[in-house]
Amino acid sequence: MKKCKYAALIAIAIYGQHSIAEVDELTIMQHTNQAAKKTTIGAQADTHLKLSKQFVNIQSQVISHTISHPGADYKNSTPPTGDSTIITSRAYGFPGFWQRYSYLVPTGKTSVTISTAGSQGDISLYVNADGAVTQTKYDCQSKNPGSNESCTLAVNAGQSLQIGLLGIVSYDWVKLVATAQ
Repeated sequence: MKKCKYAALIAIAIYGQHSIAEVDELTIMQHTNQAAKKTTIGAQADTHLKLSKQFVNIQSQVISHTISHPGADYKNSTPPTGDSTIITSRAYGFPGFWQRYSYLVPTGKTSVTISTAGSQGDISLYVNADGAVTQTKYDCQSKNPGSNESCTLAVNAGQSLQIGLLGIVSYDWVKLVATAQ
């Protein structure tokens, strides 16, 4: 009964001065379905707009981070206290964006393994000794599928390693560790 009254009101609104008798049931049903579809499409558009705004906000944060750390202006790792140093417990980014870090080789160490571990996304790991790291300038590179990468280098104590994570696919919750031996 409520559907019929609602449909009849739609019919009156659509056909203006025509009487309900002039509007057949099929036309009423068509307009009722069209109104329902418009409501659903409107809700989907609102959800899409909200998600788009969230994505743009996150992307602008990543871009501002990349701009505020251009070239060889890397984040410094915490000073090593043992053989393994967690450089970051949560690296994240988007395709084509770099996250860059530096690591200072501890006294008495001659080899360092830089590794990543994560379950979301895909990255490539680049490591360069004593200079900026890029896709064309590196001493070690790891391009395994996913976010589990590893590079081992022969090093000198006190040497500075520049580490770059390049997003292939959006990634998050990637741990970056340096293990000196």
